[in-house]
Amino acid sequence: MSLKTLITLAGGAAFLLSANVFSQAAELKISGAAAVANSIVMPNKAAIEKDTGLTLNITVNGDGNGLKDLHAGKVDVAMIAAPIKVTEAALNKANAGSVSVDGVEVATIGAIGIKFIVNAANPVKSLSSRTSLPARSPRGRMSAAPTSRSL
Repeated sequence: MSLKTLITLAGGAAFLLSANVFSQAAELKISGAAAVANSIVMPNKAAIEKDTGLTLNITVNGDGNGLKDLHAGKVDVAMIAAPIKVTEAALNKANAGSVSVDGVEVATIGAIGIKFIVNAANPVKSLSSRTSLPARSPRGRMSAAPTSRSL
């Protein structure tokens, strides 16, 4: 297929149901973000297949891999939960010129909320969209706590 489509969640049941451009294909190959697959595509897979006559071949392998697969022509649709330019920049930083979103049709079909949950003893009492979070997370330093609270 020459048309490259990217589903973002910033998810695509409604988009896929209306995607007449794919009607000539028996299989629609989709890869990318678990957030999109698990919240939008998988719960609606049977309905999408019934309404379109397509068989959805879904690979959950992350934003970056979805975008790389789309760019390489391995899939018809990429599922991306992160901002597309951020994903593109990260991939190209790791391997210069590896992907481009030029000419990609982006269909934003949903949004998700993000919550931080911390140990009740954590000194952070609140966060806002203006709060500057560290660029690096303390990977490997998280542990289960007997109590927690939402911020």
